[in-house]
Parts: sequence; structure tokens; C-alpha cells
Amino acid sequence: MKITKKFENAEYPKFNRTKRIEGEMIEDPQNPMNIYGGGHWWIINKENEEIWDVKNNGTDGGDWSLNNVATGGAGAIGHRIKYSEKVENLIKEYISLF
Repeated sequence: MKITKKFENAEYPKFNRTKRIEGEMIEDPQNPMNIYGGGHWWIINKENEEIWDVKNNGTDGGDWSLNNVATGGAGAIGHRIKYSEKVENLIKEYISLF
């Protein structure tokens, strides 16, 4: 998937338990969030010039120490790249297929 390639060398920021990532959240229609700690989404924040690729990591047996994104549950693993209109368009084109 073209979107995945854009995040291959993305930053993996340290966990901040007090702040949620702000921005437009776009859920992956092929892997929606669920009550069992799964799911995948992107967060686009033009103001902070960043796009996050986030995979929920709250399942039983998951290694929660890897989580660096607050979710209200166990957390998720997020990777961040500098905002790019091209990447935003790729994400929006992908979800429009569903």
C-alpha cells in the first residue's frame, strides 16, 4: 500500500500520557477500532504540520510498553511524519474506496 510506504521511516515519539493527538481522525475501513483494543487510523493535523499512523495496541497479550499514543484504554502505537498534502490525499482516496 502506498500509504504504508510513506511511514516506513517515520518518527516514533515518546509516550505522553497527558496529551491526546489532536487533528482530523480518519479510521481505516478495513481495520476499524473495536472494544478489544484493535484498530488502525490516521490523524491529520495541518496546524502542527504532522500526520500520524496509529495502530491500537490494547489487546490482551499485547506489549503495552510499546504504546506511545493515549487512547483512553491501554494505548496505541503511533508513527509521525511531516504533513504532506500528497499523503493526506492518498489516505482520503483510500478510504473513499469503501
